[in-house]
Amino acid sequence: MIKMDKHEALHKIQELEQNLQSLLQQKNNIILQKQEVESALKEVEKTNTTYKIIYNVMIKKEKEETIKELKEQLELITFRLNTLEKQEENYKKELEELQKKVIEENKQ
Repeated sequence: MIKMDKHEALHKIQELEQNLQSLLQQKNNIILQKQEVESALKEVEKTNTTYKIIYNVMIKKEKEETIKELKEQLELITFRLNTLEKQEENYKKELEELQKKVIEENKQ
């Protein structure tokens, strides 16, 4: 029974590591999106005229509306990033606890 528990714990550790790796990839993508939106926001604030591409058509758009949309995107991205960071923290904590458990059982 003890060997099965160790096996299950090791399987759970492997699963958590894979989930953490996937989460970190998502987090990196979100960070890149955030940087792109921040960069776009800086550029839009420097200019008087903005355009939006809808399918294959470029349409003139009010600067204030563009800034508002970019700030909303940034807010959403920041929320998603915070959520991923909390998940990352939880995965790391659970992973650390399982690893300690397995190490303790191996000492006995």
